[in-house]
Amino acid sequence: LYGVWAANANDVWAVGQSATVMRHDNLKWKALGVPLASKELHAVWGSSPTEVWVGGVSGAAAVYDGTNWKKMPLATTGNLFAIWGDKKALWGAGGRTVSSGPFEGALFYASGAGWGPATSPSKAFLADLFGRTGAGPFVVGAQGTILRWQ
Repeated sequence: LYGVWAANANDVWAVGQSATVMRHDNLKWKALGVPLASKELHAVWGSSPTEVWVGGVSGAAAVYDGTNWKKMPLATTGNLFAIWGDKKALWGAGGRTVSSGPFEGALFYASGAGWGPATSPSKAFLADLFGRTGAGPFVVGAQGTILRWQ
């Protein structure tokens, strides 16, 4: 497993290899089927138990509405390693392979219609992000990278 998020003390989510999504209800872990064709998942975040986002390699992303999953793939084939959001939007951090060189950092942004790429001032791999409602998140990554998304 690569990522974990908790809606509260009695509702914990984890994601990992082969499109694994696990949910703990304070009694036991249960596997949830997600329509992402065995993709490796690294990121999980939610605003509540009825809005949970997962993301991973090769543009894989989906949202759970409390009953069903809906695919919400990235607009590129980038890899999503972290997700954070507030009532206005979602932000994602990760990386992508570019034709002119090695793997580089990538930022993603979503607001209603789906994910799209965002401009990153750094080419370093971006590993995680976190913020607070009403302010853009901080993003961290390789080579001591610390960014503030405005």
